[in-house]
Amino acid sequence: MATPAYCGGRFPVPPAFDFVLLPLKTKKVAVVSIIGSWDSLTCGSTSQLIENFLQKSVFSLPCGKSVIQGFYDCERQLIFLQFRDTEYLLDELLSNAKNSEDILTEWDMERLKYLYYLFLVSHFILIVSYGTNLDPRYVALFKLLNRIRTKLRHSVETLLRTLPLPRYCIAAGRIATPRLLFLFKLPPTISARKLAEVFIF
Repeated sequence: MATPAYCGGRFPVPPAFDFVLLPLKTKKVAVVSIIGSWDSLTCGSTSQLIENFLQKSVFSLPCGKSVIQGFYDCERQLIFLQFRDTEYLLDELLSNAKNSEDILTEWDMERLKYLYYLFLVSHFILIVSYGTNLDPRYVALFKLLNRIRTKLRHSVETLLRTLPLPRYCIAAGRIATPRLLFLFKLPPTISARKLAEVFIF
């Protein structure tokens, strides 16, 4: 089976290509990750937010079984990462009355590590939630990530010490401290109704 490669900026995580191929490696980049709900009404994913911003289809190539798909925009020096299992995690586990230990036992730990990985390397994390308030399941998600942070802190610090990073990164246990941005979206039917109310009144 062919190894997934860096192709026009698209790549799976973990990447399986020679980093020598990357353009503009000497410049700093900003990592923007997206975690969010699948839009069941429009059959669209959060990756459409990236594609609308870039005005091109950047995730048209399949990523196989990769939990995270990425795109490197070398012109803007931006790396976009999308966690693809958010909805499954929220619906199947966090919507049930289970504590974090139960979830850590039942859920695929490798996938949870991928999710936690985004909080270690991202400068910005965009969290998409439908409605006018934050989905309470995300609160449970953040508590779960905190438990994972506690379990993996020593392993992460050991790994970071092998990399050419500033001391503050090693002390913080992460490459970057992400800023969380929340995007609240209304379903299209509700948006259309509210827009009609504006024009009527």
